[in-house]
Amino acid sequence: MSQLMFGPHPTGLNLFGLHIPLVSTSVYLADGGSIPTGLTVTGTGPTGQSQSCAVANGTTMTVGGIGNLSVEYLINDCQTIPASGNVPERFSFKITLRAVGSVTIRLIPIPVNVQVDAFDVILAKDPATHADLVNSPPGNSS
Repeated sequence: MSQLMFGPHPTGLNLFGLHIPLVSTSVYLADGGSIPTGLTVTGTGPTGQSQSCAVANGTTMTVGGIGNLSVEYLINDCQTIPASGNVPERFSFKITLRAVGSVTIRLIPIPVNVQVDAFDVILAKDPATHADLVNSPPGNSS
């Protein structure tokens, strides 16, 4: 069973006052895997369709959305951040999401090709340390 390491992170598109849910993004660690080689990004669309890809610089995938709209994922800036003081060694990467296709509003198709989200994922390289950090109460500096 894979372990959820990040997410779900919802992303939507606001167009002419209309909110369109696009995808929910999660990052999983394969059972017995290590960070970063065991990581996968999973994008799930509003009607349950999903795609997954490995975490590596330049990796892309597309998740179909509603109608003619889909979301393109790009993973970049994968890097190890050395430990410093009380902060453990970490692995970080950036996920950039782009909505592509068209949306029909009042029978008028509107082309869409726009970046809708970009965010960094930062995980402790040791999965047990990451779990401890996620489960510790805010402000706990033990």
